Amino acid sequence: MQTKSLAKDSQIKQSKKLFDDWINLKKVAKETHKEISPLVQSETQKNNNQIAKLEEDLKVYTQDLKKRDFYKYECGRENALTKLDAVYSEINDLNVKIGNFGYTAEKFGNPQLIDNCHK
Repeated sequence: MQTKSLAKDSQIKQSKKLFDDWINLKKVAKETHKEISPLVQSETQKNNNQIAKLEEDLKVYTQDLKKRDFYKYECGRENALTKLDAVYSEINDLNVKIGNFGYTAEKFGNPQLIDNCHK
């Protein structure tokens, strides 16, 4: 009988220790959250600014596309195709940027910020 009560006592002590560890872990989590909160907010603001700049760059890029030579009939088919290949690679680079900013925006809890870049 005594071995059963000893086992119960050790289990009770272990449970108390686990409960104390849980309370300490919650305290550490709150302290860590307070510590990193300004850093997260700062990085979120940087990301938002970069996305806004990217949106503006995309607007300027689309406006500048209409001014390029391949938009004019006089350019010729072959020359236009060559220039369009360069434009396709530029667009692919922009899509990679949009994807990277989208990933970052999603991780900071603002995935809708990048939606305007897809339009």
